[in-house]
Amino acid sequence: MESFEASRTRRQELIELLAQREASFDELRRDLGVSVRLLEDDLRHVDRSLHRGERRLAVTPPRCEGCGFAFNRRHPKRFHTPGRCPRCRSERVLAARLRVTPRR
Repeated sequence: MESFEASRTRRQELIELLAQREASFDELRRDLGVSVRLLEDDLRHVDRSLHRGERRLAVTPPRCEGCGFAFNRRHPKRFHTPGRCPRCRSERVLAARLRVTPRR
Protein backbone atom coordinates (compact mmCIF):
# COMPACT_ATOMS: atom_id res chain seq x y z
CA MET A 1 0.00 0.00 0.00
CA GLU A 2 1.32 3.42 -0.93
CA SER A 3 1.64 6.04 1.77
CA PHE A 4 0.87 9.63 0.97
CA GLU A 5 0.40 12.82 2.91
CA ALA A 6 -2.86 14.60 2.31
CA SER A 7 -2.28 18.12 1.04
CA ARG A 8 -3.86 21.08 2.73
CA THR A 9 -6.76 22.87 1.15
CA ARG A 10 -6.49 26.47 0.04
CA ARG A 11 -8.63 27.54 3.00
CA GLN A 12 -6.40 25.67 5.43
CA GLU A 13 -3.38 27.41 3.90
CA LEU A 14 -5.18 30.74 4.26
CA ILE A 15 -5.88 30.11 7.96
CA GLU A 16 -2.28 29.06 8.58
CA LEU A 17 -0.91 32.08 6.72
CA LEU A 18 -3.13 34.51 8.67
CA ALA A 19 -2.25 32.81 11.97
CA GLN A 20 1.43 33.49 11.26
CA ARG A 21 1.15 37.11 10.11
CA GLU A 22 -1.22 39.97 9.38
CA ALA A 23 -1.91 40.57 5.69
CA SER A 24 -4.00 42.71 3.37
CA PHE A 25 -6.44 41.29 0.83
CA ASP A 26 -4.06 42.06 -2.06
CA GLU A 27 -1.11 40.45 -0.28
CA LEU A 28 -3.18 37.30 0.19
CA ARG A 29 -4.20 37.30 -3.48
CA ARG A 30 -0.55 37.50 -4.53
CA ASP A 31 0.56 34.81 -2.04
CA LEU A 32 -2.21 32.36 -2.96
CA GLY A 33 -2.56 33.28 -6.65
CA VAL A 34 -6.36 33.38 -6.65
CA SER A 35 -9.05 35.71 -8.03
CA VAL A 36 -10.83 38.40 -6.01
CA ARG A 37 -14.11 36.47 -6.00
CA LEU A 38 -12.49 33.22 -4.92
CA LEU A 39 -10.56 34.87 -2.09
CA GLU A 40 -13.70 36.71 -0.94
CA ASP A 41 -15.56 33.37 -0.80
CA ASP A 42 -12.70 31.70 1.03
CA LEU A 43 -12.46 34.49 3.61
CA ARG A 44 -16.22 34.40 4.27
CA HIS A 45 -16.00 30.65 4.75
CA VAL A 46 -12.96 30.94 7.04
CA ASP A 47 -14.77 33.62 9.07
CA ARG A 48 -17.80 31.33 9.56
CA SER A 49 -15.64 28.28 10.29
CA LEU A 50 -13.48 30.00 12.87
CA HIS A 51 -16.51 31.59 14.54
CA ARG A 52 -17.38 28.24 16.13
CA GLY A 53 -13.89 27.46 17.42
CA GLU A 54 -11.21 28.92 19.65
CA ARG A 55 -9.87 31.32 17.03
CA ARG A 56 -11.41 34.15 15.04
CA LEU A 57 -10.72 36.20 11.93
CA ALA A 58 -9.78 39.68 13.12
CA VAL A 59 -10.24 42.41 10.52
CA THR A 60 -9.02 45.98 10.78
CA PRO A 61 -11.42 47.71 8.35
CA PRO A 62 -10.25 49.82 5.39
CA ARG A 63 -9.80 53.51 6.20
CA CYS A 64 -9.62 56.64 4.06
CA GLU A 65 -6.27 58.44 4.28
CA GLY A 66 -7.91 61.71 3.30
CA CYS A 67 -10.72 62.10 5.84
CA GLY A 68 -10.22 59.14 8.19
CA PHE A 69 -13.54 57.48 7.31
CA ALA A 70 -13.51 53.83 8.51
CA PHE A 71 -15.45 51.37 6.40
CA ASN A 72 -17.76 48.94 8.18
CA ARG A 73 -16.44 45.37 7.91
CA ARG A 74 -19.81 43.65 8.18
CA HIS A 75 -21.96 45.64 5.78
CA PRO A 76 -21.42 44.92 2.98
CA LYS A 77 -19.42 41.85 3.91
CA ARG A 78 -16.43 42.41 1.70
CA PHE A 79 -12.79 42.04 2.54
CA HIS A 80 -11.14 43.78 -0.40
CA THR A 81 -10.34 47.49 -0.42
CA PRO A 82 -13.04 49.83 -1.79
CA GLY A 83 -12.13 51.97 -4.78
CA ARG A 84 -12.89 55.30 -3.13
CA CYS A 85 -14.19 56.90 0.03
CA PRO A 86 -17.96 57.53 0.09
CA ARG A 87 -17.49 60.63 2.24
CA CYS A 88 -14.72 62.61 0.46
CA ARG A 89 -14.36 60.60 -2.78
CA SER A 90 -10.62 60.17 -2.21
CA GLU A 91 -9.05 57.11 -3.82
CA ARG A 92 -6.37 56.94 -1.11
CA VAL A 93 -7.94 54.14 0.90
CA LEU A 94 -5.78 52.05 3.24
CA ALA A 95 -6.42 48.33 2.83
CA ALA A 96 -8.09 46.19 5.47
CA ARG A 97 -5.70 44.07 7.52
CA LEU A 98 -6.65 40.47 8.31
CA ARG A 99 -5.29 38.07 10.93
CA VAL A 100 -6.37 34.88 12.70
CA THR A 101 -6.22 35.42 16.46
CA PRO A 102 -7.21 33.44 19.56
CA ARG A 103 -10.71 34.15 20.83
CA ARG A 104 -10.68 36.24 24.00
